[in-house]
Amino acid sequence: MDFRMFGPVELWVGGRLVELGPAKQRCVAAALLWAPGQVVPLETLTDRIWGAHPPREARSTVYAHVNRLRGVLKPHFGGRAAIERRSGGYALNVAPEAVDWCRFRAALASARTSTAGRKELLREALAQWRGAPLAGVAGAWAADVRGGLEQQRIGAAVQWADLELADGAWEPVVGELRHLLDEHPLAEAVAERLIRALVSAGRSAEAVACYAEVRRRIVDELGVEPDSRLRALYQEILAEEPRVAVAAAPKWRGPRAHLDRLIGREAELGAVSDALARSRLVTITGAGGSGKTTLALHAAAEVARARWLDVLAVALAPLRSAAQAADALLELLEARAPVDADHWLAVEEAFPDGARLLVLDNCEHLAAELAGPIRGLLAARPRLSVLVTSRQPLGIAGEALLPLAPLPEPHAVELFAERAAQADPELRVDADFLDVAGEICRRLDGLPLALELAASRVRTFPVAELAARLGTDMDLLLRTTGSDDDRHATLTAAVDWSYRDLDEAEKVLLARLSTFPGGFRPADAEAVCAAPPLCGKEIAGLLTTLVDRSLVQPYQAERGRRLRLLEMIRAFAHRRLLAFGDAEATAHRHVDHWLTVARRIDALDAYWDRVDELRGLAPDIENLFRCLEFGDANGRAAEVAEIVALTFELWYLLPAHLTRGQLWLDRALRTTATEPATRALLRFHHALRLGFDGANEANIAVMSEVVADLRRYRPRELWEARANMITARSLLLDPVVLEEIPEVVVEALVSDREESLIVLSAASSALLGWGYYDEANELCDSYVRRAIVLDRPESPVQQSIRIEALLGRGDWETARSLATRLHGELPDVPHAAEHQGPLRALAFTYLAGGEVERAARLVSETMAWLATVPRAVASRYSVLEVLHADLLRRRGELKSAVEVLRAVLDRDDGQDRSRLTGVLVAALIARDRGDTRDADRLARLWDGLRHGRGLPEPLGFTGQLDGLGLGGPPLEPLPTDVRAGIAEAAAYCAQGSRKISAH
Repeated sequence: MDFRMFGPVELWVGGRLVELGPAKQRCVAAALLWAPGQVVPLETLTDRIWGAHPPREARSTVYAHVNRLRGVLKPHFGGRAAIERRSGGYALNVAPEAVDWCRFRAALASARTSTAGRKELLREALAQWRGAPLAGVAGAWAADVRGGLEQQRIGAAVQWADLELADGAWEPVVGELRHLLDEHPLAEAVAERLIRALVSAGRSAEAVACYAEVRRRIVDELGVEPDSRLRALYQEILAEEPRVAVAAAPKWRGPRAHLDRLIGREAELGAVSDALARSRLVTITGAGGSGKTTLALHAAAEVARARWLDVLAVALAPLRSAAQAADALLELLEARAPVDADHWLAVEEAFPDGARLLVLDNCEHLAAELAGPIRGLLAARPRLSVLVTSRQPLGIAGEALLPLAPLPEPHAVELFAERAAQADPELRVDADFLDVAGEICRRLDGLPLALELAASRVRTFPVAELAARLGTDMDLLLRTTGSDDDRHATLTAAVDWSYRDLDEAEKVLLARLSTFPGGFRPADAEAVCAAPPLCGKEIAGLLTTLVDRSLVQPYQAERGRRLRLLEMIRAFAHRRLLAFGDAEATAHRHVDHWLTVARRIDALDAYWDRVDELRGLAPDIENLFRCLEFGDANGRAAEVAEIVALTFELWYLLPAHLTRGQLWLDRALRTTATEPATRALLRFHHALRLGFDGANEANIAVMSEVVADLRRYRPRELWEARANMITARSLLLDPVVLEEIPEVVVEALVSDREESLIVLSAASSALLGWGYYDEANELCDSYVRRAIVLDRPESPVQQSIRIEALLGRGDWETARSLATRLHGELPDVPHAAEHQGPLRALAFTYLAGGEVERAARLVSETMAWLATVPRAVASRYSVLEVLHADLLRRRGELKSAVEVLRAVLDRDDGQDRSRLTGVLVAALIARDRGDTRDADRLARLWDGLRHGRGLPEPLGFTGQLDGLGLGGPPLEPLPTDVRAGIAEAAAYCAQGSRKISAH
């Protein structure tokens, strides 16, 4: 793991970027990384994010960001807690050497105390620098950090330069300090070392020129002369070489970069410079508006300074032929072509000998015409280098290609914020602004031109309104500052420039690809776009052309390479699709395609194969929703209902989209013209959803009605339906389920369907709830035997049931061994809602072994994760929430325990079994607070309710019931109303919360 604070706040794992979230979330990460492994108090976190005036909800906002960061970091911490709550604050559990600024600081500290290797240590420290610290993070704290680290960097660079110069190594000093002086033009110590390095290199004229430029800036900006050391050095140079004259700076002819600062392209700037050192022809490719011109001109300026090269830059956008390009070059060279002469031969003859850099900007429309002349010019002038920007390669041998991607979100936000502040000087760029800016940047795919155009609109629209408008109106982004380049007048014009050069087949394909809002694979494009005038066989070749011309962007997804249209290009292409009159037909093929995909997945026999294929649809979420919207609005409601029915399990795999999936399920259920099999499957999913939402009585009622249809049309789902009813009755503490289990288990044990295993899981889990641990363990053995016959592994969920059965029987050693194995297999559980069983079993195992802190850490991490998932998923974890309240009680955090427990008891989510345990926890809290009467009353109420239902003492509470007065007989008559008992415990928690707050 490599946490980076130089540049944007980032995490890199195995060479891949891990997205840390929006601006405030990255600020929380930065605040924790400033003291890695140490506790950062909550007050310090709020101060670093908001300064002296935090909002009222600051604490809850920090808590939410910490929870989301935990979720982001969890996969990369190997089971360890990424962020821990300790002593009123949070600690990010990383070693200092995993954080770039800590490595920077450690190398500087070693350099201060070392007598040998100081130069290497300083070089190591400087190598950590990747850009301005905490880029994209607003606020006074971030500004102070930036200022302090910048000064440390300058000091380190000066010390390193002194050591290099003492060793006679001036060359690396010149390159490093030129760049640093560009960033800090008033840093006189840097200027002094650079001038000494130039003198050592025999470049006194450049040294005098450098002094003159530094002096000019100091006088202009500070109104004083340079310090005495710098002035003395200047006089020393003149005394030694009195004839030296100020060297003429490298000549630049043609357009220059119009911006002083290049944002977010430091790595690309270095890549261009490196490429020009290796190759004489370098082409920067990328979509229109990606910043190719700005990067090229900045890179040319940097290369010119470093290598003292003259530069010629030609803007090719307004030119229409290779001959016009030659004439533009001749004009820069102050030459003319003889009448009737070959214009490019005239360029070759007029081009001076010596090292020079030629920049040809926006070459795509002349790429084919210019390939030959550029090849000839490179052959005629061996010391010439050519830097090209184009939306497609030139195709010349030896051409080095540098594809330019859109800006990553942190850099995009930084660019947008800076341009917005320039457009509106009164704009307040705070953390809230940066969060909305992140939304805009995602909408605009981080495309620099789009961001600049959007930033110019903050004079007219508040940023939140601008974000909302950009959801529907891309043409809002008109440049108001004026431009002599029509391609950049609007986003539409920027794409149209490339579109005009396509042939008809390429135009049609690009238009049809706009039907995919979520990207696509080539096979998807072939299925949807292959219709006259296009045939399937030519799609692959046409896609290659569109990729080469930067109109289609390849990107790496979890399961391989995919393609997409940037949102700006997709909006443009969709307008063309409408103009062709082809939008409706293409959208119908889109529906056909996803219906085919859904049926193919449903036809797979093995459950885990279906789950794996559904997971593979994760990148296509927006494509599916677009397909459903169109189909529902255009007479294909029956097919839409079938797609919903066949893919609904996908939303359990992707809980962030579960609410949208539920809305489509509700809409599909209202569709009347569905096939009986589809109708049965929809009602089955509806029943499951009722149970998922805690409506267990309604779940049982609907599922009982649909069982007959499932048996006839969808026998595969019949087993899950029967298992679901066992689970629902068990959650409702209905002992009737114990009478139903034997019959359904007998049927499952002779079934040849793998789905029958889920009945054995549900039955064994229900037996646990009533304390039939031996019977549950025997049923687990039966499950394993059937799983072997059916060639299926024992699932993590089933392993967790066995662990609880072993704990109930007192076999802790075996349970502990299985828990170690289960911990490693937990990531294989596909549904978020099904993690609760394994997590519960692990927590109970740790508690049974006396590992209370480990159990508390596991439960706390689970609670943090629950804050990031839909409430319907979180409600399945009531048993762990109750355990969380009890673990807080054990640590003496009674106020927090009461708050957590009260939230569970007040929530009517159908989890009566776990909420009944909450009555016991309320009694334990009352005991610990000294409320003896309430403790006795609640304890006896809990004891009577569990005896009335024949329930055992819950796992995880061994040794905790002392002092509750439960040694005698239970209440007579036994209480029967579980929910009334839960309400009584909730009332105590409400009263106790007020007492604690008042105290």
